[in-house]
Amino acid sequence: MKAYRRIFMHPAISIVIPVYNAEKYLEDCMDAILGQTFQDYEILCINDGSQDGSLNILHQYEEKYPAFIHVCSQENQGQAAARNVGVDKAIGEYIAFLDADDLIEKDYFEVLYTAAKEQDSEMVICSYEKFDNDGNIILRRNTKDWEVQFGNGLTHVFQYSPWGKLISREMLKKYNIRFISGEKMEDGPYGIITNSVARNVVCLDYIGYHYRAYPDSTMGGIREKGVSMSRMAQKFPLKGIEYAADKVREILGPEYDKVLEFCVLKAIAGFVFVFCKRKDKDTHKEICRFADHMLKDYFPNAGKNPYIKHKLKNLPYSHQMAVRLLVATHRLHVLYPFARFYKNVFHRK
Repeated sequence: MKAYRRIFMHPAISIVIPVYNAEKYLEDCMDAILGQTFQDYEILCINDGSQDGSLNILHQYEEKYPAFIHVCSQENQGQAAARNVGVDKAIGEYIAFLDADDLIEKDYFEVLYTAAKEQDSEMVICSYEKFDNDGNIILRRNTKDWEVQFGNGLTHVFQYSPWGKLISREMLKKYNIRFISGEKMEDGPYGIITNSVARNVVCLDYIGYHYRAYPDSTMGGIREKGVSMSRMAQKFPLKGIEYAADKVREILGPEYDKVLEFCVLKAIAGFVFVFCKRKDKDTHKEICRFADHMLKDYFPNAGKNPYIKHKLKNLPYSHQMAVRLLVATHRLHVLYPFARFYKNVFHRK
């Protein structure tokens, strides 16, 4: 029966869930999906070498709901590789990524899918909140507040997490958009690509996704999910950033290049001035060298970018200032010493 469905039925949504040692919250996540008002979906659970009872829980759900749930296992390779496997196996019209310990509203898929079809959209992004293990809300973000207008009909949504979205599987397949494995924060490069390339992106003032936050995080108090601690020590997404720049240029050409330049440099500025605050000097120096490389070899005329010079609506001024500082200190050949100075002044332990 399951094989018959995989060959002849094409669900509206393929839900891709990378699972790594998530037994504590996995059932809550699965039940939140199975209780949806929208039922035209398949669930692809990629067990990424879990060492707890996650795989047993997945098999119990697969046995109970064989028409919906499909489980596959691999040695631990990180959530990027797991998500790629899920996309490769998916047959739905849209892809929805979920983390195995997160929750969604009961009408989550109905709301996002309806918006996608009504507006002929290749990507729908909802608002979200982050909560801790005690159920306290620690952040709410309206995604519409991060939809930036660059002029001439060019827009970009600075919400790069793959969850909280419906993404056209045809688009991902057509352009062969992949997560880059073996690096931390791989969501950023993937988001730069999808948020640039997708046609008719829709932002919803609807909090449909609930992200579980942890204190032992590499990103502002949120741990990387589905990644073993040995992989947590690996480096920033340097290959991923190059891949994103190359991929967007390949797909969209020169018309979008100034927007792409700003988006990539904004991400790099975050690495240099924010995410490196807890890193050692060698790691910080490596990131600064990479920033110099991208500015020299990919974006040598960044100083003339109008989006760096002028205020952009909906983008916090501090974000735009970080890009300006990145470009200016690179031009003066003082990026690394300035970044260390900035860290010591603003990010003292």
